[in-house]
Amino acid sequence: MKGDPSKRDTSKYCAFHGEHGHYTNNCNAWKRHFEELVREGHCTEFVAKKAIQQIEDRDAVAKEPPQKVIRINTILADSQESGLTTKERKRKIAKVTYVSQVTTGVPAIVDTPIIGFQKKDLIGLDLPHNDPLVICIQIEQAIIERVHVDEGSAANILQLSVIQQMGFEPKISKLAKSFTGFNGATSITVGTIDLDVHSPLVVCSQTFMVIDEVSPYNRILGRSWISKIEAITSALHQKIRYPIPGGGIGQINSDQAMARRCIAQGFKKSKQLQFTLVMQAANKAGSALSRQANPKGKEVVASQ
Repeated sequence: MKGDPSKRDTSKYCAFHGEHGHYTNNCNAWKRHFEELVREGHCTEFVAKKAIQQIEDRDAVAKEPPQKVIRINTILADSQESGLTTKERKRKIAKVTYVSQVTTGVPAIVDTPIIGFQKKDLIGLDLPHNDPLVICIQIEQAIIERVHVDEGSAANILQLSVIQQMGFEPKISKLAKSFTGFNGATSITVGTIDLDVHSPLVVCSQTFMVIDEVSPYNRILGRSWISKIEAITSALHQKIRYPIPGGGIGQINSDQAMARRCIAQGFKKSKQLQFTLVMQAANKAGSALSRQANPKGKEVVASQ
């Protein structure tokens, strides 16, 4: 029996161990020993048939071969979109494949603090929810609101209007690139720009794709920034945590109310766009019918 004998409850006695500390009926060691006896065909006259069947069923499940598991690869950015040549991308894939297969001979590494989230981190949130991470963060000398932190994005994206307000438009490298969203829609960038992103106690340089399109977000921070600062994100807890120099953990809180306003604005813009497209299609259809009804192009005057 484990534990300090002097701290055991002397009012409880275990006949299996022959010591004080807990009751025999509560003894896990006795229960395991008794199950082994039943498996070997002993003491079955003292056990209900239903209980014996449960033990046999549990043993049968443990002996079943594991089910086949398929692997579904994630959608990745094109090598040009992620800033890598095809050769560089293949080299990175080969390197990570080698690292994933080698399990011995790894040099000792000083671990960063363990980062996690607890139930108490949900205090103050409106639950249940399915809100994205939307934060306010400093870029260079400007505080930018409506910043969407998205682990599903391979690229960092920044609105041209934000760059103009910051006075950094001349620093944009005018090189148009295309990037594709999850729904397959393709957008063309104005160019790229390198800017410092200031998290509390951590500053890192990031390359942003500059776009000139209507969006509820001023900026999207993707996996490049998340990986750079070694951050752990939790949409459920609406928090981002990351190690800081010298030890300790930094934290950025998401603005849940702002996240919902951004979602509402996105739905509104989507409905407006759908309405515009429907009206354009209706106008084109009306024009086509008019041309069919009046092929010679004569003016039709409505009777009064």
